[in-house]
Amino acid sequence: MDEGTFSSIIAMAINQIAAQISLIARELNGYTVTGAAKVLNEASLDVSTAAKILNDTNLWFSQAVSIFNDSNLGVSRAASILNDSNLQVSRAASILNDSNLQVSRAASILNDSNLQVSRAVSILNDSNLGVSRAASILNDSNFQVSRATSILNDSNFQVSRAASILNDSNFQVSRAASILNDSNFAISRAVSILNDSNLGVSRAASILNDSNFAISRAASILNDSTIIEERIISILADSAITASRAASILSDANFTRKTLLWNSLWNSYKSKFNSIYGSLGYSATKFCYGFSTCGYTGSNVGTTQRFDDVANTHTARADATARRAPAGYAIGSYGFSTCGNTGSTVGTTQRFDDAANSHTARADAIARYYLAGYAIGSYGFSTCGYDGSNNLATTERFDDVANTHTARADATARRAPAGYAIGSYGFSTCGSAGSTVGTTQRFDDAANSHTARADATARLALAGYAIGSYGFSTCGYTSTYVGTTERFDDVANTHTARADATARRYLAGYAIGSYGFSTCGNTGSYSGITQRFDDVANTHTGRADATTARDQLAGYSVPWKR
Repeated sequence: MDEGTFSSIIAMAINQIAAQISLIARELNGYTVTGAAKVLNEASLDVSTAAKILNDTNLWFSQAVSIFNDSNLGVSRAASILNDSNLQVSRAASILNDSNLQVSRAASILNDSNLQVSRAVSILNDSNLGVSRAASILNDSNFQVSRATSILNDSNFQVSRAASILNDSNFQVSRAASILNDSNFAISRAVSILNDSNLGVSRAASILNDSNFAISRAASILNDSTIIEERIISILADSAITASRAASILSDANFTRKTLLWNSLWNSYKSKFNSIYGSLGYSATKFCYGFSTCGYTGSNVGTTQRFDDVANTHTARADATARRAPAGYAIGSYGFSTCGNTGSTVGTTQRFDDAANSHTARADAIARYYLAGYAIGSYGFSTCGYDGSNNLATTERFDDVANTHTARADATARRAPAGYAIGSYGFSTCGSAGSTVGTTQRFDDAANSHTARADATARLALAGYAIGSYGFSTCGYTSTYVGTTERFDDVANTHTARADATARRYLAGYAIGSYGFSTCGNTGSYSGITQRFDDVANTHTGRADATTARDQLAGYSVPWKR
C-alpha cells in the first residue's frame, strides 16, 4: 500500500474516532513529519478535526511546527486549519513564532484567502507572536501588500502593535510605505500608527521619505488634526527625511496646517527647517513677516505694514478699511482683521493676501471693537469687546472656506483684552470689566467652553502673542502706561514676570519664529515703537519704528508663502 493511500485511510479512521483527539495527537507524535503532514492534508479529514489535533497539548509543539512547515501540508489547507476556531489563537501565534517554521512558509499561509482577515489579525495581534517575527512574516514577498494592508488596517489590530511591527528593522521601509500609501488603508488608521510612540521618529521619517509614499497621501495624513503638531515637527525635522521631501509634503494642497511650524520645537530644528524654507523659496532665515493693520492717528486709518525682522524694515502694503480697535489673526497664508470702529461699531472682516497685496471682504462678524483675536487650526476666533455701551462676552469662530462666523460660548464680558493661542486652545487675558482685570480664560473649541485660569497682572489695552508652548501678554494700562510682560504656562497655570517692554497701551503683538514682537501704541502720544522679545535672554530689543505711528491697531504674522 503506497503512502498516499495509507494517509487517506488514516484520515478516514481519525474521522471515526474524532472524539479521541488527545489519543490521536499522541499517535501523530510517532509519525514522521511528512506522514503527519499528509494525514492532516487529506481532504477527507475535517478541517475542524485537524485544528483540534494541532491545538491539543498532547501533540508535541515542535511536531506541530514541523507539520505546518512541511510542504505536504498544502498552504490553503494550512490556512483553513489556522482559520478554524478549534485552534486557539495563542497556539496558532506560538506556532507561527517558532523559528523552525520558515518565514516564507508562514507568509504564504497567512496570505492565503482561506484564512479570514479578522482571524489573521487576531493571530498577528497575539503576544505569543513576537514583533520582529511578525514584521519578518508581513515583510516577506509571499505576503501580498494588499493583504498586509487589509490586516494592518483592521480596527481589531492594536495600533501600538501595528506601530511596533512597522518600526521593526525586519520590516522594509519601502514595504511599510507601500502599505500606508495604499488607498484601502484608512487615513485615520495611518494617522494613529504614525502618531504612536512605538513607531520611532526616525523610522516614521524614513517611511514618509520613501518614494512609494505619495506626497499627496503623506500630506493628507499629516494634515489630520489628531496627529499632534510636536510629532509632525519631530518627523519632518529628522535627518531620515530630506528637506526637499518635507517641503513637498508641507506645500501640498492637502496640507493646510501651516501654522504648526510655530511650534516650540521650531528653534531646536532651525537648521533643518531653514533648508525646508529654502526649498520653498525663502532665504535661509527670512521665512515669515509680521503685519500691523488699521489703527488711530487722530483719525481712523487702514494703514497696513509688513515687518521684516531680518532686514529690520517696515514696508507699506495696501490699506485695509480704515477703522480703530479691530482684532487680528492669521489662518494659513492669510492675515485677517475683524470688527472695529469706523465712527460707528462694525463687524467688517477682511482677508489680507500679501502675495497679491490685497484685502478681500469677508462676511461681517458681530459688530464690536476693543476685542481680541487668535487662530486655532484652520479657524480664526474673535472674543469679547465693546459695542459703545456695553462690555461684551461674544465669541465667534470664523471659517474662511465657508465664509461664516459661528457663535461659540461666551467668555467673561470685558473690553480691551489680549488674545493668543497655545496648541489647540485659545486664550483671552486681562481687559476691563468695569474695572481693570487680569481674568485669563482658556477656550476649547471642541468642547465649546471657556475655562478660568490664573489671573495675570490686571491691565487693559495690552498685546498678546505665543512663543512655542507659552503665551505672553505685554504692556497695557492700569492707571498709567505700563510695560509689564508676563509669560503664561498653561500646564503649570502660572504667569511669570519677564523684563518690561517700553510702557505703552493700545499696541499690537505678533510672533515670528522664537521671538515675540510688540509694535506701535500710545506712550502719551502715538508711537511706532517696535520691540523684539527674546524669552531665553529675557530682553526686549529695539527694532526700527513702524513708519506710521498709531494706536488701537491689530497685528498678526503670516508663517507661510503662497
